[in-house]
Amino acid sequence: MAKLSNRLPSTGGSDERSEFRALNRITLDDLGVAITGAGLRVARIKLIANDCMIPAAAAGVPLSHLTIGGVQLLAVPA
Repeated sequence: MAKLSNRLPSTGGSDERSEFRALNRITLDDLGVAITGAGLRVARIKLIANDCMIPAAAAGVPLSHLTIGGVQLLAVPA
């Protein structure tokens, strides 16, 4: 598996890398709380997911952490 830093744009500074890492660790529920806290609401959402095999070593890891690869959403003023 490629290291996260290898997937970052080569022009990115350390602040951009830090932000990239933090944003890629946020859960969907955390994102929802942040959106609400910013005075917005989610008007449309699409989860990005792929079929995957789950190894025995991943037993106990929340399924949402294993299967949700991303999200596209539209946030509008609440």
